[in-house]
Amino acid sequence: MLNLINAALGWGTVLLLLALLLYGALVAGRHANRLAEWLGVRRALGVVLGLSLVATLDSLYYSGVAGFVPCTLCWYQRIAMYPIALLSAIALFRHDGRHAAPYIAALAWAGLALGLFQINLQAGVVAPADGICGVGEGCDVPPFVTLGFVTIPVASAAVFATILAALDLARRALRRSEHHAAD
Repeated sequence: MLNLINAALGWGTVLLLLALLLYGALVAGRHANRLAEWLGVRRALGVVLGLSLVATLDSLYYSGVAGFVPCTLCWYQRIAMYPIALLSAIALFRHDGRHAAPYIAALAWAGLALGLFQINLQAGVVAPADGICGVGEGCDVPPFVTLGFVTIPVASAAVFATILAALDLARRALRRSEHHAAD
């Protein structure tokens, strides 16, 4: 079962990275507003909810079932991810992404920064600091690597970045709908 979950995490991360490349190309080509209009606020929030729920369940599987002890940075990334699932579910239920989006974005930026820091730590770019990597195997030692590059922080950073992209698309869709309503 663990091999299946690791493979799903790896391929899911690859799909998210490809989606981020597409998003970047659309933004660079000034076509992101078309995607935002097609996606809409509710679907964008649904993407945020889906990603955050999968990430939450995945992290719970790794610690609760697979027996991986989360390192300190993994805990901090969880602290950023879990409320995103709750906030996006409330926003989706209440049809109010505007008020939740800044809080979701702040958590996603924090989680992305932690994930990128941990990726650099595992790559040896940054040296482990005392007090940061004291739980589990240590933040600089990945419990597994799948597809040759996907570790838990790589997947985490991809999820946080995709959440930020979805929030940007929701913001663009909301702005376009307000602009059309004003006409």
